[in-house]
Amino acid sequence: GGEQLQYSYDDSGDPAQCDQLIKNGAETWLHSGGGVFNETDSNGWFLENKDRDSYANGLVRYVDTRCFEAGAQYRFTAKVMITDENGNSLDCDPNDRKCPVFRMNSSGGPPGTSTRYNEFFGFSVWTSTEWNGVDVTIIISEEEAEKNKSMLHIYGSPDAWSLRLKDVSMTRV
Repeated sequence: GGEQLQYSYDDSGDPAQCDQLIKNGAETWLHSGGGVFNETDSNGWFLENKDRDSYANGLVRYVDTRCFEAGAQYRFTAKVMITDENGNSLDCDPNDRKCPVFRMNSSGGPPGTSTRYNEFFGFSVWTSTEWNGVDVTIIISEEEAEKNKSMLHIYGSPDAWSLRLKDVSMTRV
C-alpha cells in the first residue's frame, strides 16, 4: 500500500522547460476527489487515485502555460489501468465512455474569456489484464495559448474504481 498525498518527486530541472512539460515521476500530481497514492508493484512505480466517489474524480497535473503557443503540438503518452477496491484489474468499453478520459482544462485568460476544455479519448481497445497505452497529439489552440492556467485532468471511469497511471510524458513535437 501507499501513503496518501506523498506524490511530489524531486524535479531539479527548469520549471519553464517547454520541450517536456510532464515527465514520469518528476512532478506534483493532485486529485479532484479520492486520494493520490504512490504505489509499486513488480513492474515498478505508479500513481493511483483511490476512493473515488464520482465519475469526475481523477488525477490532475498543472502544466506550464508559459510554453503554450497557438499551433504548438504536444505528444502525451501514458499507461493506464483501472482496478476495483481489491486491486483487481477491470475491463471497460471505450465506446461507452466507461474508460478513463483525458482533458486539458485551461482558464484565467483575458477578461470575458471562458474556461477551455480540450477533451481527448486515448483508447480504441482496452485490455483489462494489461497496462493500456495512450498516445495522442494535443494541438494548442489560440484560446488555450492566452490562458494563464492549464491542467491535465484524467478521470472518467465509474465511481469506486481506482485509476492507475505510469510512464507519463508530455513532450513538444
